[in-house]
Amino acid sequence: MADAPEVKGLRHRLGSVPVETGKILAQVFRWVEKGLPTSELLRLAVSLLADYTGFDAVGLRLREGDDYPYCQTRGMSQEFVRLENSLCPRRHGARPEPGEQIDDAFLECVCGAVIQGRVDRSLSFISEYGSFWSNSNTLILNEHPELKDSIRGNCVRTGYESSALIPLKLGEETFGLLQFEDKRPGGIPRELLSILESIAVSLALVLSQRQHLRRLTEDKVLLETRVLEKIGELSESHEILCREKKRKEWAEAEARDSEARFRALFDHIPDGGLVVDVEKKEVLFGNEKMCRMLGYRPEELSGLKMMDIHPESAKPFVSEGLENLSRGESLLTSAVPVLRRDGSIFPADISGSHFEMAGRSCAVGLFRDISERERAESALRQSEERFRLLVKLAPVPMCLIGRNGVIDLLNDRFSEILGYTLDDVPTIGDWWRLAYPDKSYRDQVSRGWETALEQAAKEGGYVEPAEFNVRGKDGGTRVMQTSAILVGDSVLVSLVDLTDQKQVEVALRYSLEEKIALLGEIHHRVKNNLQIIASLLGLQAGRLDNQEVIDALEDTRNRVKSMALLHETLYRSQNLARINFAAYIKDLCAQVLISHGPVSERVVLGYRIAAIGLPLEQAVPCGLIINELVSNALKHGFPGSRKGSVRVTLECKGEESLVLEVSDEGVGLPADFDPVSGSTMGIQIVTGLAAQLGGRLEVDGSGPGASFRVFFPVPRGLSIRGKI
Repeated sequence: MADAPEVKGLRHRLGSVPVETGKILAQVFRWVEKGLPTSELLRLAVSLLADYTGFDAVGLRLREGDDYPYCQTRGMSQEFVRLENSLCPRRHGARPEPGEQIDDAFLECVCGAVIQGRVDRSLSFISEYGSFWSNSNTLILNEHPELKDSIRGNCVRTGYESSALIPLKLGEETFGLLQFEDKRPGGIPRELLSILESIAVSLALVLSQRQHLRRLTEDKVLLETRVLEKIGELSESHEILCREKKRKEWAEAEARDSEARFRALFDHIPDGGLVVDVEKKEVLFGNEKMCRMLGYRPEELSGLKMMDIHPESAKPFVSEGLENLSRGESLLTSAVPVLRRDGSIFPADISGSHFEMAGRSCAVGLFRDISERERAESALRQSEERFRLLVKLAPVPMCLIGRNGVIDLLNDRFSEILGYTLDDVPTIGDWWRLAYPDKSYRDQVSRGWETALEQAAKEGGYVEPAEFNVRGKDGGTRVMQTSAILVGDSVLVSLVDLTDQKQVEVALRYSLEEKIALLGEIHHRVKNNLQIIASLLGLQAGRLDNQEVIDALEDTRNRVKSMALLHETLYRSQNLARINFAAYIKDLCAQVLISHGPVSERVVLGYRIAAIGLPLEQAVPCGLIINELVSNALKHGFPGSRKGSVRVTLECKGEESLVLEVSDEGVGLPADFDPVSGSTMGIQIVTGLAAQLGGRLEVDGSGPGASFRVFFPVPRGLSIRGKI
């Protein structure tokens, strides 16, 4: 059964260009030989091109005076033809610039520019031949906004994305324009454009021949009219002799002109071409591309035997091909070895067709060098082999899935960990069924996978890692982290087995929870023990009569209670390594204030504490320092009914040190106060604790009240989040 036209067009675009060119040219030449009228010939040619290319619309413009209206169309609407039929901005004359007079007609839009050769061949959408071709009209207009002022835009508004505008020209003479339109983007490969240009040159040659023949016919009629005027003066035999002589001269001139035009057409074909005498099996002539391809000058190429341009291994095929051509059959073959003059060999795709020229049995052959294509295919095969080897030897489970759902490859590690082979999971559907037996979970995973693939196709081709519970062939469930990348039309999936890691994480989490509970219990028991000591000191003080000893025991009791409060704060905290110092200071100062009885009603405590998490070894001395200094301020700074405030500050000084300050609005320090001598127990304790922190104590008694500052370095790993 013959292929439908759209199938032929699709096959043509996919690469069988040399064969289709020979078929189209041979068919056109057969119609020419039948003597079909020009309009019928062009109608058949447009239909043939539409069938072979499969384009939505094909049109042919021919010169008519100054304009180039459509003479044949296929697939174009009547409204489109009406809008685009004339290329002249006005019926006669040109569209001059201000102050400029132009005698020739100015043709509008890209069609007119291509016909008149007003194109820049350096642009990507203009070919060497002068054709306009586009696989996305919208993209070209976006990239070249200057074109919007010079085109009408009916093609774009109609929805045509792929376009080709090819002039029918021979030398400096342009006969018309071939127009191909398709609403699908990407419909015109470069090879197809070259073929269409070759066909355009052939049609131009036919039109030139028909034009020349029409002129000759007109001349002949004129000549016959003049001969009839002289019929009385010439004998009938002389008249017949003259007529036959003219006819012979015309035929000879036509034959010479036809061959010259055929040679001109042949030189414009983008592939290497040979015209061969089939009976003698020798080259009559070749085009410039063929001479460069083989390394011969034109005069050296003519007269060579066909066996001279092929190595010994290809000669049986060449002989058979020439025999087929002599019987009028077409020739099509691929990767035939061809011999250059210097002895090197290259592969070529060859197509050929038989025709008659000047009474001789001839064949035209088209040669296309496919060396680069074969090297690219070989490199692609090697790259694919290396890719498959890398996947196979990868240390993690990997598989390659085609877009049709067929699993092309499972590496050894995949089968080793999960147990499945290609026989078990030949398709992605089999994988879903075996790896995710629970239907609801399977549906959830498959929907997520499809969504991830769609997202990857839009954003770089990478599927982000995700964890899934996968059942192996042995029935066990493993935790697998799955990621993927898009590779051409396939998906390369990589899996990482997290099962052992997850088990270790669970064990570590249980162990950590046990240690945290144990450490919290330790802090709780230390706090309880310190509270017992504080209670014992309170009982002991209650049994004594010496006020000095009672005060000393009470001071010691407050110090123990400050340390107990630290452990209580840690016990309540979620972080057992660091103290929430701001909360601890507030609780500590409130406890000290209550322990000093009536003075607590006259003194207000204020705070400015940075949000710091101090380790226990830093928090204990800081807490004892604050206990001593606040107790000292409450005890000595506000005698009688004096009121005021005590302020506790902890803040950063630069990036390397902290400042702990306790200041009050009390009566101030005695005139003979000397912090260096350490005359009191409290000052000695504060000085020693400051040294333990690696810092120093500064005392300021110059203003109202007193101020004690301890400077010490920031502990390693300290977290500071501002002030409160």
